[in-house]
Amino acid sequence: MKLVHIIPSLAFAGAEKQVASLAIEAQKRGIDTTVVTFFKSDGFQDDLIERNIKFYCLDYSGLISLPKVIIKLIKYINKLKPNIVHSHMVNSILISRLFLGNKKYKLFETLHCTPKEIKKVAFSLLKLTQLKASFTSCVSKDMLKGAVDYKLSKKVWYIPNAVDDSFFENENVVNFSSKDLEFKWVTVGRLIDKKGYDILISSCESLKRNGTLNFSLDIYGDGPLKSELQDQINSANLEQIILLKGVEKNIAEIIHKYHSFVSSSKIEAFGIVIIEALAKGLPVCLTDCDGPIEIIGVENKCGLLVEKNNMDSLMRGMEDIMLLDKLKLEAMSFEAKKMVKEKYTQKNIFNQWLEHYNDK
Repeated sequence: MKLVHIIPSLAFAGAEKQVASLAIEAQKRGIDTTVVTFFKSDGFQDDLIERNIKFYCLDYSGLISLPKVIIKLIKYINKLKPNIVHSHMVNSILISRLFLGNKKYKLFETLHCTPKEIKKVAFSLLKLTQLKASFTSCVSKDMLKGAVDYKLSKKVWYIPNAVDDSFFENENVVNFSSKDLEFKWVTVGRLIDKKGYDILISSCESLKRNGTLNFSLDIYGDGPLKSELQDQINSANLEQIILLKGVEKNIAEIIHKYHSFVSSSKIEAFGIVIIEALAKGLPVCLTDCDGPIEIIGVENKCGLLVEKNNMDSLMRGMEDIMLLDKLKLEAMSFEAKKMVKEKYTQKNIFNQWLEHYNDK
């Protein structure tokens, strides 16, 4: 089998990380795999190159370069002669549908978003080109429902994201005994509006004002709101509590040093970093977006759900977790690891893909 993944870039973000993981797992199975991107970025391409996985950038540099990029893509795919072309994210999917439809290979695609994140023009184009795709997967059940309701593809199914194997290599134990000295929160994601970090910082400001709990928060990631968020931290005098740590490529090696993971997202289709934190045994405090609800449910076995876009609700959720005793946190940690191993391992998720890849 020859497999080609197409994605805008391999920047440090969730969908991009998932594509890199799928490519690595495919290589482990002896599948000839290539990853094609539209533009260069610092990110996961180094992981592919280190493992001798083929990587090709089309050098997109703006709309004026698009016709040339599409011609390069068509020529490269024809040269590779793949069995499967798997496109990720809306722009790549549309280009693949419009220019790569070919009976010589199957056209797979994954929507890594919610219906609300797709622009009206893109929605219309997806509907018009629905017959071009062989199979369409969605990482969230909300997107699955939207794809079915709006007839975005002739065949649609749900396959969630997976946790990279590195999160299971060392069975690190979270040290909840140290939580009373300083409760250490962590979050990971791009510094963009939909992640709700402004709300998270305001929640921490309220927690500090209450003055009864000693805590810290490390935010890993980069993005256009970095300066604005740092200004908010400074204005609230939270420089000793909240740190913007930048991008951390090897998050699996450090995340177990924290006590809990928090997500303040306003929109979240799935949330790979959530299942990564759970895989390491961290209880979670998550806003009630579609992805987090699917991951942990409402039973509170491995964390708490709070109302999105609500600073008070997020503050109370964080406070509730910090007030839990060591035994309860350890029970949540156990349930978190158990759940991820049962549902989200790289091997299990790729087996689902392989079944569809091989489907006649």
